[in-house]
Amino acid sequence: MKAYIAGPLFVEDSRIILEKIDNLCKELKIETFLPHRDAGLYDNGDSKVFFDKNKEALDDCNIVIAYLDWKGISSGTAWEIGYAYAKNIPIIALAEDSETLKESYRICVMNFNSVKIVGSLEELKKELNNKNIKRKKHFFRDNENEISVALFIGVVFAFVNIINLIVSVFMTKSFDQINQINLIGSFFTIIILTFVILPLVRREAKK
Repeated sequence: MKAYIAGPLFVEDSRIILEKIDNLCKELKIETFLPHRDAGLYDNGDSKVFFDKNKEALDDCNIVIAYLDWKGISSGTAWEIGYAYAKNIPIIALAEDSETLKESYRICVMNFNSVKIVGSLEELKKELNNKNIKRKKHFFRDNENEISVALFIGVVFAFVNIINLIVSVFMTKSFDQINQINLIGSFFTIIILTFVILPLVRREAKK
């Protein structure tokens, strides 16, 4: 299992909590991605590098653990929660004084209803030990490599068929209607598999 640990990165006290969450995960043999450790802190310049690295880590994780400080939630953490929810990735939120979350309007209803709230590291540990926490299966994402290999084999067979037909025509000096149909069919098979089906599979796998 791999956990993405989200939370305010530019406040030292918050980073300390994030690192405590990271240590808890290590104790439970859970691999982690900690943004300020693994991607660094953005200062200036091209921010796309940070965005891409964090997004790829989210795509690769099985669970998101989000730290919500007393003031509520950082904009970056809100984005990560929304993205994970859309990807069917389970989200556990560690919130100090969790009983006042709704009372004090510390968190918007969209984020509140996207996560499982825990109020302490002890509760978080119990939740992480819950065997029912699983990322929902996704046919294209979970089988992207196998589907890509199958499509590649289909392209190779179609290409070999074209070569055989061309060789056959040169040897027999005959290009009848059946050969024409086979040649056109194989050619279009390669085009469709390479430029339509494979990109579609890769796009669906990212959802």
